[in-house]
Amino acid sequence: MHDRIDSSVFEQRLMATLAVTMAGLALFLSAVGLYGVLAFSVTQRTREMGIRIAFGARKGKLARLVLLQLASLSGAGIVAGITLAWVGIRLLGQAANLGGSSVWMFVGSAILLLVVNGLAGFLPAQRAMSVDPMVALRAE
Repeated sequence: MHDRIDSSVFEQRLMATLAVTMAGLALFLSAVGLYGVLAFSVTQRTREMGIRIAFGARKGKLARLVLLQLASLSGAGIVAGITLAWVGIRLLGQAANLGGSSVWMFVGSAILLLVVNGLAGFLPAQRAMSVDPMVALRAE
């Protein structure tokens, strides 16, 4: 009986495993991409951050600038993603006679993305706080 049950749900398990794998890969790629954008932005703004520190800005203020950029990028992506996902579920639900969508699914995925994006922005924020003003000003 166990073999019969396993063979009847094999296809659903395979599709679920593939969906989870692809979602994990997409989450990883978004974190790496966001880290790259923020690290590049911090590198480009090193002179500006050095000047800010030389004029007395606290290191926390510099981290806040990087994290504000992170929040704007993450927020725009999450809003666009939730909107497109909601529209897609509505269209597919009408086409395949599926039920409604769960609000908690959207909330959970948004929270997961915020946590992962926060972790991706941690290193660039640390690097912004460790800018030496003398080195930054002499760099150019």
